[in-house]
Amino acid sequence: PPQAAQWDNSHLRVLYSQNQMGNSFKANKQTHRHIPQAPERILDAPSLVDDFYLNLLDWSSTNNLAIALRERVFCWNAVDHQVHELVDLGRDTDNYVTS
Repeated sequence: PPQAAQWDNSHLRVLYSQNQMGNSFKANKQTHRHIPQAPERILDAPSLVDDFYLNLLDWSSTNNLAIALRERVFCWNAVDHQVHELVDLGRDTDNYVTS
């Protein structure tokens, strides 16, 4: 890998050298991932609004999945597989949950 000039005593010299070495190392290393052919879980979402611009699904860092199904929002815990209804706007309105 190319080395930074010897006269450069700044912290950038070390950064430059490390970045170049890191990139060449990653290029030579081959990683293989197993991609399953069958789904682990299937989400049944019959009232999911068909609109590309709505953010109706969110996976949290605590392993919870929140999903908006028309006027209701549900939360599914991936650890214990429990489902909780978080919000229900009522069926008599034409409103639906958006991001």
